[in-house]
Amino acid sequence: MSRIALKPGELGTYVRQDGPLGGRGARTICVLLVLAVLAASAALLVLPPKVYSRTMVWDFLFNLSGAWAIFNGLSFHTDVHDPLGGGSFWLTVLGFRLVGVSLWAFLVGKIAMSAIVFAIATVVTLRRLAPVPAALFILMVSQLCLLPTNTGDLLDDFTFAMPYNLYGWSVVSVLALALFLLPAEDGRGHWWDVASVVCLLTLLFYLKITYFLAGLGICVAAFVVNPSVLERWRSWAVAMLATTAVLMGPWNWPYLADISSAIGSGAVRSRVLELLVMFSANAFEFAIYLAVLLVAVGLWRAKWVSFRLILAVLALYGASVAILSQNAQLRGLTLCSVSFFLLYGPLSLRRPSGDFRQTYHLAALLILPAIICANTTLSLGLYARRGFSDFNVHTVETSALKGLSVPIEMVPAWHALSARSGDYSWRSRTRSVHGDPPVTQLQYVQTILEAVGLLQRDGREPGGVAVIDQVNPLPFALGWAPPAGGNLWYDLGFPWPSAEVALANVRYVLVPKFPTSVEISKEALRRFGPYLDRHYRLELESESWQLLTRQ
Repeated sequence: MSRIALKPGELGTYVRQDGPLGGRGARTICVLLVLAVLAASAALLVLPPKVYSRTMVWDFLFNLSGAWAIFNGLSFHTDVHDPLGGGSFWLTVLGFRLVGVSLWAFLVGKIAMSAIVFAIATVVTLRRLAPVPAALFILMVSQLCLLPTNTGDLLDDFTFAMPYNLYGWSVVSVLALALFLLPAEDGRGHWWDVASVVCLLTLLFYLKITYFLAGLGICVAAFVVNPSVLERWRSWAVAMLATTAVLMGPWNWPYLADISSAIGSGAVRSRVLELLVMFSANAFEFAIYLAVLLVAVGLWRAKWVSFRLILAVLALYGASVAILSQNAQLRGLTLCSVSFFLLYGPLSLRRPSGDFRQTYHLAALLILPAIICANTTLSLGLYARRGFSDFNVHTVETSALKGLSVPIEMVPAWHALSARSGDYSWRSRTRSVHGDPPVTQLQYVQTILEAVGLLQRDGREPGGVAVIDQVNPLPFALGWAPPAGGNLWYDLGFPWPSAEVALANVRYVLVPKFPTSVEISKEALRRFGPYLDRHYRLELESESWQLLTRQ
């Protein structure tokens, strides 16, 4: 077969959607079906009477703590610091305003993000794909925001940690489809595409800088792989440069300063060994997408597509690897699944009349995206089932953490590990990293509730509270105003504020005997210990905490 016919001036486009995308009625029906599935998915997320977290509950509380700081008027990146963008926290703040200060505000934020992605993906996709693949893509990226696990994890490994990764993969996938796939009605709706890309880039910037940089890379690649972008390069270049310039304006300099400080402290992973570990842990998924690349090469050699398609697929894979190399997860390459939709266009135009073999080829391209949607739906169903069950779970009944449900895990007795030393500057008798069991989700929640009880008894006045651990959920749990000056998350790879800054507005300091990270707690005590000695006194000691009060 000859190569797809090109318009004068086009340099070998890889897909021309000259065929119909289906009537308006068919597209409307598909959109309504997607909406129905998303509504059911959202119901599975919010209807259970408990918010169940199986792993990394402290990371879940990290999001609530950051949102609580913003909700109380603190300026993100100025009063409290973190190299993450504020997007995932502001979504929870929206939830606070809609449903009140509770755990369900976070779930409302997830639904709001899903609605945003759905709206933009619908505008982008219906102009590029037939109704069935369009509906599948819209559902895949919108439903991903509702997933109750991390990308690449087991379906029942429920956690609400790191939601920005779900949002980031979703948004960057829509961006790639908008820039790498030509619209069917060339010349119409161009400014809708430009506006969509501007919105998507802005979302990526305020979620996590890694996704924004990957999005910029995709924008640059679009000038090579998409003739439609190249033909209107002036409007696209102005839109992308103007968006980047606005995002780099003075109002975002504190955010950029936090990012720069994190990079300077070694937060970027660049070691070859770490990349090899990532590839080995994700070999099966990489093999699937390598097979897709080989199919694209075969189509190019058969002169069905331009070499631009191969470049587009390579750009997707390169951006995915770059993102994954900076994430805690080792699996989950949602962006790479866009390559299936890039292949769908040219194959759909090559189907001979009455030849059903090509139909099987097209259906094969949609299998993996369909499995992704099915897995997300199944994960939400399992989560709802767990949320309605009382088997082997502990549910918090007090404080702002009311409704938080964690598994009851059988571990050795840990009370004997409690440090009874009054030397809070160096807890030599605290449990060691080696040998002693780590804190389980239930134990962590119990220690937080114990700390809430310590601070609420004896008529203590509300004040700034700091915790010598990775994250400080106590202001949110207590309903007290959070102190300004510290980090939202303390990490050995992040920059640390001085004690004078971090503790300037803190009345109570709680030193955990069972921290989520012994290394972080010891490093915090090494840095802040002299300041604590001068300005705080040990007021009392409980089974899990040492409570220090400003003198």
